[in-house]
Amino acid sequence: MPANCTGYDRKDKAMIYTITFSIGSQQPDYDRLTAALRALGDAIPALPSVWLLDSPYDANQIFEAIGRYLAHEDRLFVAEITDNSMGWIEEPASYWLSQKFGLY
Repeated sequence: MPANCTGYDRKDKAMIYTITFSIGSQQPDYDRLTAALRALGDAIPALPSVWLLDSPYDANQIFEAIGRYLAHEDRLFVAEITDNSMGWIEEPASYWLSQKFGLY
């Protein structure tokens, strides 16, 4: 687990990540992919092919865990979200994210 989460005060000190993927394979297995995401922590879809994840794992560990369910032609991006982020996402995910940062 990361030792320092600067910029905001999280009780559990897990990190919030955005997970973005592009599925180019002919037979994607979304069920296994989303199950892998949920196994890594508290996950919620934010936009089509974009998930938010609250997890104690680092970006590389998340990438490796999810990447095994993707084909060679698929794409995956994992990045930490900080309090210096801005966006407009679907309401359940927006509320979820605000709760994680202590705004609600």
